[in-house]
Amino acid sequence: MKYVLTLLGIIAFGYMYGQQSYLRYYDFNTPSCEVYDIKVIDHEIFGTGVGWDSTIINPRQTFFIFKADTWGNLISYKYFHSEDTSIYTIITGSAEYFPCLIGIGDTSFVVCYFNIDKGLLEIFKFDLNLNLIVKNFVPVQNNNYGVFPIRLQYIDGAIYLTGYELMGSKARSFIYRFDVNLNLLSKKWIPGIGNIRASDLDMKGNQFVFSEFNEGDRYVITDTLMKIKKTIQFADRKPDVYHEHLRKTVDGNYLTASYNRNGTKEYTLNIVKRDTLLQTLWKFSMGPIPGYKATVVDIIPAADGAWLAYGQVGANFLDIHNLEPSLDTVNLNILSTVKFTESGKILWQRFDTLEQKYYGMSDGHSGGIAATSDGGALISGDVICFDTVRVNGVLKSRGSYKHFLMKIDSNGCVTGLHCNVEPKIDTMLSTHPVAVKNDEKLTIYPNPTSGMISIDLVPGAEGGQMSIYNAMGVRVEQRKIMSGQVSILLNFTNYPSGRYDAVIIRKDGTLAKGSFVLVK
Repeated sequence: MKYVLTLLGIIAFGYMYGQQSYLRYYDFNTPSCEVYDIKVIDHEIFGTGVGWDSTIINPRQTFFIFKADTWGNLISYKYFHSEDTSIYTIITGSAEYFPCLIGIGDTSFVVCYFNIDKGLLEIFKFDLNLNLIVKNFVPVQNNNYGVFPIRLQYIDGAIYLTGYELMGSKARSFIYRFDVNLNLLSKKWIPGIGNIRASDLDMKGNQFVFSEFNEGDRYVITDTLMKIKKTIQFADRKPDVYHEHLRKTVDGNYLTASYNRNGTKEYTLNIVKRDTLLQTLWKFSMGPIPGYKATVVDIIPAADGAWLAYGQVGANFLDIHNLEPSLDTVNLNILSTVKFTESGKILWQRFDTLEQKYYGMSDGHSGGIAATSDGGALISGDVICFDTVRVNGVLKSRGSYKHFLMKIDSNGCVTGLHCNVEPKIDTMLSTHPVAVKNDEKLTIYPNPTSGMISIDLVPGAEGGQMSIYNAMGVRVEQRKIMSGQVSILLNFTNYPSGRYDAVIIRKDGTLAKGSFVLVK
């Protein structure tokens, strides 16, 4: 009987750990800080970020580490107090987002931050009680101002850091290899790559794959001794397209996050699957609207064989005039999490704001993502939340940062919030139809919406046909547009939350399109 009860207890614990979902807010006792990364180590959640430590004299910016239990309850946190007065930050001259925390087995973890005062990238090893074990710095060539990190990995008992160093107007990329005590074992130059954007080690092929941003898009494949095996130069050579978070898939291909950082009309924020020659097999948008400070945090394998991606996506809100009379529109950030298969099927996709008021002036910052045992995900970050306060007898809205940890279950749901997801249907990702003439942008409002939307049409334009597509390219609505029609009103109350694209093909062959987000 004792063994039966023990077994039932183990099953119950496994069920609670695997299936629970929640949203937790944390207070790190600072006026300003941001969470950057999280990992699950030995059944606890560990995270790190940069904050303003006001407990020391003189107060300064440094990094912090924290841990929580599997229910998201904060256990402890601490700011790093070095032997000097150095200021620490996440370095942003390289990848738009750098996952800066890795677990070393079940006993310790490593974080990587930039020391502004010394001009050095430093690495730190902590035990699971948040005690510093050892620290070291990443060596640079010719007194360069630091290393711009791209990826931090733990492979076969060694720590690999990929990054580049600026040498005047040029960059050279390297792989630094440390042992678990943070002693430097080797530093190897990556040939054919200047400003590296992403890397991955293909264990089966015994080779490295690197992507570069340098006046065009280039991939370089080398053996483990850094001898070039193949160089792939994309023909389009777009000057501001980034290829990041390169991940080897089970079927021998690759996943990347690709986007246009400068926000031109070709702007995309896509998860892309590429073949062995790095050519596009399929892609989908993290959505919803090309815009503001959009970035993919990471692409990681889920526990059930699928993949997870997380980031912050830009949106331009058109319906805030009544809330903020001085503004007609405002660019904001929404948090986006998606689960998908290697074949290109979206299992679910969430859009979250987490603020306590209308969308008016909220702004989300994505932190890290970690997979959970049930096929779900942990995501972290920060969001501006709004409190109503009375000042001299007048009610006013006051914004403040809140740091959060969210557990999303395997179905994309969060207890107390919603299942803000795309439908599960067996449809491959596809592209929308294109027209042969110039495109026009549709004005759609409110955006985001909880159901009703209005689409402004160009007065006097030719009639045609309007189609609404979900994020997987499936047409969910179709309407005829009459010549001279100036607007159309649609009710999406009964549709699932997510991103939708509207496309109008007119009789004269011109195309008009726009996007909106449905949030319930």
